[in-house]
Amino acid sequence: MRQLLGAAQAERLSMHVPGHHSGRDMPALLGQWLQSALRIDLTELPGLDNLHDATGSILASQKLAASHYGSQGCYYSVNGSTACVMAAIFASVDERHRDVVVAGPFHWSVWRGAQLARAKLWRLAPVWDENRLEMLVPPPEAIANWLADQAQSHSWAAIVVTSPTYTGRVADIDAYARLAHEYNCPLIVDEAHGAHLGLVTDLPPHSVQQGADIVIHSAHKTLPALTQTAWVHHQGSLLSAERLKSALSFLQTTSPSYLLLASLDVAQAWLRCEAAGDVMQLQQHLSMLDRWRNVSDADPLRIWIPTGSTKRAQLLTEALEKENIFAEYVNVAGGLLIPPYHLSQRDTVRLEALLVRWQLESGDLDPKLLAILQAVAECTPQKCLDTADHFPPQETCVVWQSGHSAVGRISAACVIPYPPGMPILLPGDEIRREHVELVAYLEASGAIPVGCKPGCQFPVLA
Repeated sequence: MRQLLGAAQAERLSMHVPGHHSGRDMPALLGQWLQSALRIDLTELPGLDNLHDATGSILASQKLAASHYGSQGCYYSVNGSTACVMAAIFASVDERHRDVVVAGPFHWSVWRGAQLARAKLWRLAPVWDENRLEMLVPPPEAIANWLADQAQSHSWAAIVVTSPTYTGRVADIDAYARLAHEYNCPLIVDEAHGAHLGLVTDLPPHSVQQGADIVIHSAHKTLPALTQTAWVHHQGSLLSAERLKSALSFLQTTSPSYLLLASLDVAQAWLRCEAAGDVMQLQQHLSMLDRWRNVSDADPLRIWIPTGSTKRAQLLTEALEKENIFAEYVNVAGGLLIPPYHLSQRDTVRLEALLVRWQLESGDLDPKLLAILQAVAECTPQKCLDTADHFPPQETCVVWQSGHSAVGRISAACVIPYPPGMPILLPGDEIRREHVELVAYLEASGAIPVGCKPGCQFPVLA
């Protein structure tokens, strides 16, 4: 950050890209909002290093981030954790190792990474928590038993686990890492929502501490960093650091934003200097909300409120909007709140009163919806999907108006409620009645899943 500020202060006339030239040519409509930030939106000038071959200030910043977590290496991303997840999978797959195991819920970047690598993807169904309306990673023993049944015919490229989940549930990464290493393959942990873990003893440990080989963090999700910033950690010898860096460069622009890189530098400095105090302050205020977050294996800084009906979801949305509180998302399964580190006691009291009123007025859960949610969570087919085969021609089938005409057909694309960005269908999956009904519920609450068109139209194989 110091080098960037020094360059901005020394520059008298910009004769280089970007085209707004330190803000001089930026139209006022946007320039008035960005103001002095435009002066550090620079490029690979002398002394400012190069993300794709870092030897100076960027490398020093990455080393400081690695030192906080205890990883062997940390590599910055200006293309979010999506690029990191895809790079990790791409780097782990080769001609002899194409089989990738994905255990439990996963972000659709996992599928995209598998497609890029032309991998064979094996999915292990998530565990459904019917009380909290959450999808969880299957227990290590379930994965161990499944792998034992498959071991003679496969040489695994990687095991991929998401922890914490979007709703905040944390998996036993230590056990998964030991299991992966028994099969001589790396454990990749999509810890996008857990960059803050391990900051104080009351928080769960992060996955680097627990032995994962590759750990991906979305800095912008839980750290004070700009949107699109992320980093990926590497340790151990099961996946080459050079191979990982090469894959990450393959997926990132050659003109990285120095604003985003500065944001990552500030985020790693915050982690090492101020973060623990800020977390303890937030924990003190959140203690008033214990009834909404008292789950032993969950991130205590995240608030998940199960809704379980269209009416309850709509009432929660309206209650939050009335108080000008912007949630991460609210849908028919639940509402997710990610509080700021500097949450005030006044705002905490206001939120607690709002949630109490909502609970009293929201009514019962919808048993039909609960059955659909559980069925969708549990119907993940535990079969191999060869991603090299899934670039098929498509036709669009309108299912709701024509009496579930897509049921029994084969999906030609990912269908993804967004957020949270976890696919309910992948290409090659058979569309079930529960998939159609869930999409209908989501549409009724105002959401259209990525991959569908309004009116519950699913892309199916011709």
